[in-house]
Amino acid sequence: MKALITAELVNVAAGYIGLRETLRAAQGTLSAGGSVSEYPDFSHEMPRSTPFTMALGTELLNLAPPEIDVLSTLQSNISLTQTRLAEISSGKRSLNLLEIRPLSHGSARSRPSRPGIREIRSHPKIHSRKSAT
Repeated sequence: MKALITAELVNVAAGYIGLRETLRAAQGTLSAGGSVSEYPDFSHEMPRSTPFTMALGTELLNLAPPEIDVLSTLQSNISLTQTRLAEISSGKRSLNLLEIRPLSHGSARSRPSRPGIREIRSHPKIHSRKSAT
């Protein structure tokens, strides 16, 4: 089960690569005084979901509490990021330097208080070969 969750997390992390590069380019342009579209289409940059992990239901209780916390934080951040990107794409929010920072760190929170994608990728409980089953 842990090996499959890990594979799904790698897929999620890989999905953030394109978004991060797009946001880095926009941040560089804006920081240099340039301009970018206020409402870019992020439909191809949406974070990937975790259908296998979310379908496990009560089987997730077999994981250690820190592992459950990491997965729930990831799911929350995915949802918030998807919402924020959809709002920017639809014109409800504009893309600016204040929006880019939290989005480029894998979290749509304005001040992330929980682990972002970097912390999730390096979490020893998720990626330990000894704990993979």
